[in-house]
Amino acid sequence: MSLFLLMKYLPRWLLIPSVVVGGLASLGLNLVLQDGHSSMLSTISPLIASLFADGQSSIFYLTPFRIFEFAIGALCIWLPTAKSRDSILLDVLLAIGWALISYAIFSFDERTVFPSTMH
Repeated sequence: MSLFLLMKYLPRWLLIPSVVVGGLASLGLNLVLQDGHSSMLSTISPLIASLFADGQSSIFYLTPFRIFEFAIGALCIWLPTAKSRDSILLDVLLAIGWALISYAIFSFDERTVFPSTMH
């Protein structure tokens, strides 16, 4: 819904930078709250900080922490379409995508913090 509002009310030249900034902010929130504690948030509002005490569940289930995924998807959609002469590039990108999915399937376990690489 917010992406729709951005598309409707923002000038076209501000749309992609806004999505990038929103995605980076969401990813930053994930990294700050992945262990369920943020000293800055605890200082400002202990009540709000207590809502995110279970950091892994919060960043996995709550939408503000997943906006970066929607931003990645939106940016991929808005990328210029490749011409048929760029089919090699498309094949390479497809292979990279499959490799990343395979890596996640076989290497992530219950200790993997979402969306981080720290164990």
